[in-house]
Amino acid sequence: MLAALDDNLLLQLKKTIHLTRFTPNSICTWKQLEGEIGRIRKTGIAFDIEEHTLGISAVGAAIRGPEGEIAAISLPTPSVRFVDKKKELEAALRDCLNGLIERFGNA
Repeated sequence: MLAALDDNLLLQLKKTIHLTRFTPNSICTWKQLEGEIGRIRKTGIAFDIEEHTLGISAVGAAIRGPEGEIAAISLPTPSVRFVDKKKELEAALRDCLNGLIERFGNA
């Protein structure tokens, strides 16, 4: 969802958000997070590879509602299955997002 925010709002939040290490894979520096945000903005898809919980990986995306509100969808999966299912999960997420945009529009 951070990647869906404009740069000014992200800069304001940067002053108040403390990045917490949940696992050895957690992103804990703003430099690293900004790199991820840039990648996510290009692809529209975010990945959590055991960053929050060991043994759980996920693919996710933000979507804007018709009034500009931001929501997110995430598909978490046990990491042991994630590697083999990553492309399939990403495709399913994109299909879901496209269906929502088709039904409700996208700001």
